[in-house]
Amino acid sequence: MDTETVIESNLSISVNYNGVSPIGGGRMTFSPNHLTRIAPTNDNTFVKRIVFADLVTSGSYKYFSMVYQSGLITKNYTLVNLTNPAGENIAFSDQGRFLYVKSNLRTYSTPASVPLPSYVAANGAFLLDSTWDLTNPPDGDPILEIYWATSDITAIGNANFYCDLILSVS
Repeated sequence: MDTETVIESNLSISVNYNGVSPIGGGRMTFSPNHLTRIAPTNDNTFVKRIVFADLVTSGSYKYFSMVYQSGLITKNYTLVNLTNPAGENIAFSDQGRFLYVKSNLRTYSTPASVPLPSYVAANGAFLLDSTWDLTNPPDGDPILEIYWATSDITAIGNANFYCDLILSVS
């Protein structure tokens, strides 16, 4: 007669990368002591879900830009001031302190004051939680310029495109 024994086990790995710990399913959790705290009254924080209507066409790409103009941060060279969630203008600062970018399509970036990699993978996210110099650009120059291939947006449909962006300056 054979005897069978079942042993249950729970194997796990604990990894810590610069204060970021993974949890089940590959998701990540962040220690509240690791992230920069952004006060809700900070008028220099921009939070937006970028949609197709926010983009400007140039060649075979669709762009979203944040531009320096007369001490304020404006949008896509149109000189329309960008505002925080309370509707206040975002005053330009020489220092950035928090950046988050997440899109459902591959997101490219051009060299600008905000330090982004050349691209962020589709459904991936980029988080920069540190202080960096924005350098004072000339009026009309972008501090952030991200773009997507028009063909990629067409493939998923204009209404399905999005990119979440949070940018905070000191």
